[in-house]
Amino acid sequence: MKKVLIGMSVLCLSAGAFASRARMAALSQGTDLTTRTGKGSLYLDDNRNIWRSAAALNDLGSHVTVEFGQDAVSGAGGTVEGGFFQSMDFGTIGMQLNNQNYGNVASNVADPGRLDVFFARNHYGVRVGYEKIDIDSVDTEGSGFDFGVGFDRGELSAWLNYVPSITNTVGGADTEADAAMNLGLTYEMSSYDLFAEYDQADDDNSSITLGAARVNEIDGGFHFQELSLNQTKAGDDSDMDLSVAFGIEHKAASWLTWRFSLRQSLLQTGDSETSTRDTQLGAGVSLTMGEMIVDGTVTNQSTGQLGTDNFMSNVSMTYMF
Repeated sequence: MKKVLIGMSVLCLSAGAFASRARMAALSQGTDLTTRTGKGSLYLDDNRNIWRSAAALNDLGSHVTVEFGQDAVSGAGGTVEGGFFQSMDFGTIGMQLNNQNYGNVASNVADPGRLDVFFARNHYGVRVGYEKIDIDSVDTEGSGFDFGVGFDRGELSAWLNYVPSITNTVGGADTEADAAMNLGLTYEMSSYDLFAEYDQADDDNSSITLGAARVNEIDGGFHFQELSLNQTKAGDDSDMDLSVAFGIEHKAASWLTWRFSLRQSLLQTGDSETSTRDTQLGAGVSLTMGEMIVDGTVTNQSTGQLGTDNFMSNVSMTYMF
């Protein structure tokens, strides 16, 4: 997809240097650090955007990235994630292990193993995901493929991600999972990025997002403003949320980058008849050491303090080569 390249020559970093769930969360770009999900940004440049549009891989160089987390114990609870990507004459290829954005293989005592493979060339990109589980002792087995395609040329970008419906065995019983879909586009108009996206988790849960954002380059970084309208459907309930977000990323020193953001609803209405204060703060930092970026969120951001114990959480490391 078309992304805003925000003064990276000024920052002395390539666009591909930023690649983390932590950065997207710190900039209020829809990442859930509890579930480890998030498809990147609709208008800011980040390696995580490949989970929305596989064509975003065309903007990235060769790199290795690792998201810190827990190792799987007895097949469950693994939250570590990582990928390897290589640019070649015929295009860019890569793979990522243990991403949580797609797949619907169910289980009872463990989690399915997962692999995503990417290929991108010119204005196009393709992703194929595969996951599998087989635990004979509890009569659980299943596997499934899913895919994503993306297109990015000029001002227009479009993408589709699709997870087919499947039936797998969990504890000796057949378990059905509905198909899931992520479909969207962005259009760059003057100094604004317009975006629209449809996301379907299953037959009963879906959302539609419409919005616009503006990103402004400043000395050593950028700041942004976003206005978005999100309509969600959960069963028979339909709700609408109008939210505003703004944030900044600034390179304070050759080795240090700070970022923070705020997001809050301006209007909440719908069948759930719920309207509450939902202001959310994001804050994070990157440490640059040559071609290595160590990225994380600020641990104390929700306490009103800036402590030194366990300063960074949700840590990732990215190495460009």
